[in-house]
Amino acid sequence: MPANLRIIYDNAADRAAISAASSAGAMTPDRLQNDMKSDVWRSIAASATLTLSWPTVEPVAGVALCYSNLSSQAQMRVTAYGYAGDLVADTGWQLACPPKTIDELRWGVEPLAMTAYLPRHVIAQCWIASPVLAVRVVIELNDPCSQTGYIEAGRIVAGDYWSPERSADLGASIGVADASKHYRTGGGDLLTDVGTRHRKQNIALSAMSARDRDRFWEIVWGGGLAQPFYFSLYPDSLDARLEQAHSMYCKLAVTPVMTTPFFRRTSAAIELEEI
Repeated sequence: MPANLRIIYDNAADRAAISAASSAGAMTPDRLQNDMKSDVWRSIAASATLTLSWPTVEPVAGVALCYSNLSSQAQMRVTAYGYAGDLVADTGWQLACPPKTIDELRWGVEPLAMTAYLPRHVIAQCWIASPVLAVRVVIELNDPCSQTGYIEAGRIVAGDYWSPERSADLGASIGVADASKHYRTGGGDLLTDVGTRHRKQNIALSAMSARDRDRFWEIVWGGGLAQPFYFSLYPDSLDARLEQAHSMYCKLAVTPVMTTPFFRRTSAAIELEEI
């Protein structure tokens, strides 16, 4: 069974001094600290290292590299260091965005090594077993199957996460919003003006405890509609495609309304929209 949903709502990476082992021209790693997908960092090779440094300790339990060009064979390793330079966490090398397992493939129909991400929406994520206090986090990336010969990404997220005692209700929905529009020519042909695509997700938390209610309320009112956060509905799931489909860097689409359907239990429906 996957763990309960996780939300990294305070992105410590935005407070960090960020550096990279290599950068292609003006595509420097500081571009990872804004929400513009087209403003990317790019390495000069298919392997790269990013380093986040802080003047004081920051709680870190997860790292995500969003809007990347990583293949399904790309590997990722996260190490965290404390005040004295001591190693406080090491995830080891793991697949950053793993493909379907062999038994899930429809042989002769589906191509090998597919992920659930839309093009240029690939997210490499790595969870630390338990939160650590770190002044430096090193992210190593290696993509031996890269078709471009370099690694690029548009956003980095790092920090502690909130996870409720009870996860979202069954029946969580995920869909793709497509900005494309159909139109007809004078000859009657139906053509499409192709637009961008992004995901939308709806979940319900119907039995939050008082502690979870308070934390959720802080996240909702603390950030409002403008503050983005990283959301994963099925973190560490054995079903890689399920985890990928329900992981996104997003904002609240509407402000949630909380109700109290039972004694000391709070309910809220959440609508998320991918950035």
